[in-house]
Amino acid sequence: MYHRIFAITLALAFNCSKAEIIPYRRDVIFPMRPSYLSIPKYSARDAPNWSPGKGQSYIDMSQITLSLACSSSPVGSTSPSVCKNTTIEILVFESPSEGSHWMSYWPSSDTFCCTEEMVEKNKCLSEDRNGLIIPPLLPNAFDTTYNIIDNKVTTLSQGALAHMKIKNTAVYVFLLSVCDPDGSPITIDGPMEIMNPYGYLPADLFGNLPFYGAISCAYLIVGVAWLILLYAYSSEILPLQLWITAVLGLGLIETTLLFAHYLNWNDAGIPSAAITVVGLIFGVSKRAVSRALVLMVSMGYGVVRPSLGEDLKKVLYLCGGYYTLSVVFTLASNVPAKSQIVGDPEFSDLLSLVVFMLAMVDTIFYVWILTSLNNLIISLRSRQQMVKLALYTKFRIILFLSLLFSCSWAMYSMIVYYGDKFEKNWKQRWTTDALYEISYFIILVAIAVLWAPSRNSQRYAYHVELSQFDDSERDEKDGTGITYDNDGLDAEYGGSLANEDENPFTGTGALDTTAALMKKA
Repeated sequence: MYHRIFAITLALAFNCSKAEIIPYRRDVIFPMRPSYLSIPKYSARDAPNWSPGKGQSYIDMSQITLSLACSSSPVGSTSPSVCKNTTIEILVFESPSEGSHWMSYWPSSDTFCCTEEMVEKNKCLSEDRNGLIIPPLLPNAFDTTYNIIDNKVTTLSQGALAHMKIKNTAVYVFLLSVCDPDGSPITIDGPMEIMNPYGYLPADLFGNLPFYGAISCAYLIVGVAWLILLYAYSSEILPLQLWITAVLGLGLIETTLLFAHYLNWNDAGIPSAAITVVGLIFGVSKRAVSRALVLMVSMGYGVVRPSLGEDLKKVLYLCGGYYTLSVVFTLASNVPAKSQIVGDPEFSDLLSLVVFMLAMVDTIFYVWILTSLNNLIISLRSRQQMVKLALYTKFRIILFLSLLFSCSWAMYSMIVYYGDKFEKNWKQRWTTDALYEISYFIILVAIAVLWAPSRNSQRYAYHVELSQFDDSERDEKDGTGITYDNDGLDAEYGGSLANEDENPFTGTGALDTTAALMKKA
């Protein structure tokens, strides 16, 4: 298993899954097997005119070369093993923004070429036999033909494809086809340069650039405010607050790295493998520590329980298992589709096993969190710890709201990606990750506010609140006749919370003001 993980890491490090300088490395177009490429593009009037784009929007294929590949033949192919001069057609058009998918414009979904059979069925003209069918209703379509000769390399430095300026914001489709069934395979080499008005970043990912810049600034602001509180109340810090600090720090590092990732991609045209891998690892670390944090909060750590005892080891083991599985899954899911390892059966089996195990670990987390929080709230209610009960009730509401948002986010993502058969939602694709990050940030800030450092943090954490009954009611309730000493309890759990002349919970970001006043009364 370990050598598979190592191979996945190498594949991710030396390949790019998507770039706006698309490097063709001896890709082969076989006869009667068309290949197409969809490229979302912004026009100069619909996007910022930043560097390096400086308002220019174009697709440059001037460095692309075409040559015969007579020795390359797919399994079951009837193509000749000797070279034969072959014609390749490249059709460029805008994907329709309304109506049906662009593939439905062709008379047959099986082929884009005019074959003998299609001529007999009157689906194309006889003079178009062994040629590419060009539907008349395709918007802004034009066709270019290249005759590839044996032992010669043809470049696309001349003609309309050499440097195609973009005038409209749309998805542009490049359809490459060898429609002669007896033709030879054709090899494509060289980079295709795709420039948007702001730079090289793909148009469907452009929104991520300003978003991650903004969210990293938000993490920085919250982080600085949190550190100020920690410094101001350094003698009252709880272990739980250190975990919150770790999550805030990981979130800041991850979002900053993602911003740097998209900024570098926009400038260079190809994403940096180093920044990508490091950013993914910090993202996994943030998610793992976050799960541990929510679980420990749900168990009452730092407020109801001063220590988790043996449960802490179980939490850390589960967190470590999630981290390991999530790292493998994240790296594997980002391996480029063209990488040889993707087609390996062992790779598919490993990925399926990791997904199953990751789902099991997540399920354990969710069940443990909900069970612990429910038991904690029941315990606090039965012991009449009303201030702490209010705190954890708010926390439960936050979790339920996050669960509701997660379900809504999943449905929205399905609509944007899986429901987008016609490629009309490409401008909204970046929002799926953005909404998830916003939801995560809001939940983290809410937890930080509830458990913010204060001058009474430790005293509050270990204070046992007297039940809200008078002495006769309390005697009747427990049947013991024991008199409860508030001062004794305060002394046992760290002393009085505050001067009787003051609000005992003033300045605590972790407490509800109304409940605090009830406590004092």
